[in-house]
Amino acid sequence: MNATPTTGRAALLPTLQDLIAEHGPWPTLLALLKALRQRPAKPPPAALLSNHLRRDIGLSDLPPPRPSLPR
Repeated sequence: MNATPTTGRAALLPTLQDLIAEHGPWPTLLALLKALRQRPAKPPPAALLSNHLRRDIGLSDLPPPRPSLPR
């Protein structure tokens, strides 16, 4: 398991002040708003995962694909 250290609000203020000092208030604000507007990536549907990945997360294997009929 990976440990994710949490930082309190007090640790964020100096970092924000450094960003504002380096880039200015408007670019910092615009970058923050852009970051807040982005949505997190959605995981792919389970039907698109390989059998190896499906087994890793506890799903059963997909049946082998049916052979296609000649046209």
